[in-house]
Amino acid sequence: MSKLISIILLAVVATNISAKEIILNGDLIDSQSFTGRIFKVIITEENEEVKLVNEYFEAQSCENGEFALKEESLGKYRLEAVLNCKNWVDQPEETQFCPEIFSPVCGAVSGIDGDMLINYSNSCELYRAKAIFVKEGSCE
Repeated sequence: MSKLISIILLAVVATNISAKEIILNGDLIDSQSFTGRIFKVIITEENEEVKLVNEYFEAQSCENGEFALKEESLGKYRLEAVLNCKNWVDQPEETQFCPEIFSPVCGAVSGIDGDMLINYSNSCELYRAKAIFVKEGSCE
């Protein structure tokens, strides 16, 4: 069944090569791999994962939505728009605990005086703080 869906998806993309835009239904969630940057993925209604090049802060997470994607290169998609969403989710707020792994990252948060750089012990802590990834390692 998943091969058939993949073939149909490829056929839709192939017939519309000039636009390379597709519409998918499913859930827009944050990648739970806490190494390096955190990206969005779409879990389709057929339970397939479509990886996006968008980072997590570019759009809220959405359960049961319709999404417009644009293919940037073979197998790499950018979320262009959330066409509709039945349930918006704040995933960083729901993250209760982060692993006690020391793998420092530098993040930026907006404040009254502009952006402020903050060191986080790992990407999960940066994610929970809703900070923007700046670089791996300390801010110095």
